[in-house]
Amino acid sequence: MMSTPEKIDGFKRMMEFCQEIGLCEILSTSEILSNKNTDKYFRAYTEIIVKEDVDHE
Repeated sequence: MMSTPEKIDGFKRMMEFCQEIGLCEILSTSEILSNKNTDKYFRAYTEIIVKEDVDHE
């Protein structure tokens, strides 16, 4: 993901919630990394497995 640090943190929290309720499994998450030529946008990597056989009641 590439965005502001605040939005990256929000994405990470959302993925942690999805994992808690069984929608995905987080395999790894990187630290927030800087991008060249900008001090506004940063990047982070998250590897997840989306659970396909989830009961949607």
